[in-house]
Amino acid sequence: MNMEDITGLEIDITIIQGEDLVAKDRNLLRKRTTSDPYIRVLHNGCCHHKTAVQKKNLNPKWNQESFKIHTGPPANYNNSGKEGHIAFYVYDHDEFSDDDNMGCFSIPLSDYMNKPPTTAWFPVQKNMDVDRNYDCLKASGRIQLSISISVRKRLNVKRGNSQELRGKIQVHLNWELEGAEKTDLDTSCVAINSLGNILMEETVYFADLINS
Repeated sequence: MNMEDITGLEIDITIIQGEDLVAKDRNLLRKRTTSDPYIRVLHNGCCHHKTAVQKKNLNPKWNQESFKIHTGPPANYNNSGKEGHIAFYVYDHDEFSDDDNMGCFSIPLSDYMNKPPTTAWFPVQKNMDVDRNYDCLKASGRIQLSISISVRKRLNVKRGNSQELRGKIQVHLNWELEGAEKTDLDTSCVAINSLGNILMEETVYFADLINS
């Protein structure tokens, strides 16, 4: 896949449940018996979602908690760093102290790009290569989630050609001038049906655009 043609990704994630997670909270006999788990989901160092806390449960169910992550143009989605992965951090919620680490795992974006939605179990690990600052020596269990990644590609249409579009689209316009001078521009995006008729309700006019 040519990275230069990619304008971004739309990542759909559904967190379903966990199983056999590590116990962090002690009972009256000072024995660790349960946890209050939740998950933070990060991409490229930014937290995009935090699940609800599941009280006193080592086998939590998040009731199909779904969310989307939209990314911009890639530097490299195939690398081993933070930009090339979605990172999942599991924590034990504590009311009167810092939350405890319960384990983590990461998913390489390149494994799921332009593939059918995948539901799978992912083992919870004590740490991961994309973040050496997080650690849980007794991490255990696994997390079930569904993931699908749609690739947004740059559309190249030459004068005189046409391209059928379905669903919603985003239109971006930029231009360059010699000497890096600024100028304004009036332009329009004209919608035409299969018979060549102009669809006025779908046509958009832009005035006084300025390149920057």
